[in-house]
Amino acid sequence: MSPTVYLLRSMHAAPPPELLSTEDRVHVFDDLSDDGLLGLIAQYRPVVWGDTLPAPVEILDLTGETCPFTFVRTKLRLEELPLGATLRVIVDHEPASRNVPRSAREWGQEVLAERPVAPGHWIIDIVKRKP
Repeated sequence: MSPTVYLLRSMHAAPPPELLSTEDRVHVFDDLSDDGLLGLIAQYRPVVWGDTLPAPVEILDLTGETCPFTFVRTKLRLEELPLGATLRVIVDHEPASRNVPRSAREWGQEVLAERPVAPGHWIIDIVKRKP
């Protein structure tokens, strides 16, 4: 019998150990390149396990706010969210586009993206990793 290949959204959603044999293999979507994912699907026809959709994104529009209020409001909103939730912060204050991600990392959160979306506007996506 060939091993089962599981494809997961995150290792936190892995199948229970009692369902896995020593030959089974587990891969995480986000750890694979596009080519790696396509190759895995073509070669093994993996079993998709757990929720494969990203967590819903909460939006915090801080347009018009300046530092340090941008990070204070970001931190307060993150404290309200469950672990693993994603917060999308929108800022139009250029220093905040650098300071919010830096402060979030220092606070132990994961910054997924920080990018300009229009002249003078930035999006910062943060995943809550610490309470």
